[in-house]
Amino acid sequence: MTTRRRAADVLRTLARRDLDTTARAADRSRVDDIADELGPALAAEQLHLVYQPIVDLRTRGCERVEAFIRWRHPRLGLIDPRDIVRFARAGGLLPDLAAFALRAASRERERWRRDGGELALSINLAGDELAERGAIALRNAITAASLDPRVLTFEIPAENALLRDPWEGARRVAALGARIALDDVSRADGLSRAVALEIDELKISRALIRRAVAD
Repeated sequence: MTTRRRAADVLRTLARRDLDTTARAADRSRVDDIADELGPALAAEQLHLVYQPIVDLRTRGCERVEAFIRWRHPRLGLIDPRDIVRFARAGGLLPDLAAFALRAASRERERWRRDGGELALSINLAGDELAERGAIALRNAITAASLDPRVLTFEIPAENALLRDPWEGARRVAALGARIALDDVSRADGLSRAVALEIDELKISRALIRRAVAD
């Protein structure tokens, strides 16, 4: 099997892996009851990642995938990712969540490389984990995962990234060689030219794109 075909097989596997992962835990009170279980689940690495290929429409090639954290709870099934972030924020676990994502993605990236797929990674952050000493913790997590920062793009919600502390943290991470993407950018975010020059990628909000088609 050629290297190109093996790489294509890696991408097909990644793209299909998340097709049946809709969260079904509808009872909000039951979901909230498991908030304290996130820390032990992280420590035991009971969460996992799925990946969405990012395709360049100009070349029709894929050189990067976006990682999404999933938690399949033994009683409640798949937990909504928004609840995972909510629990992590409330429990001060956002840096641990990011470190887990980096470790897991590093291991899988090595497997893809052995199968012929040389893929960069996008990792989602809430933004809070970059405040205060968070950028140092993130740098340490990158080192511990043996990842080259140049293969990483950190995606940060625009509404959080432009607050003073997370933005300074984002700058420190970018100084390592990682790329920074602002996610869900809308008209309300009003990026200054100076800030825009420091951003590698803007992900325009879906609502704005839908409006642009008709307006």
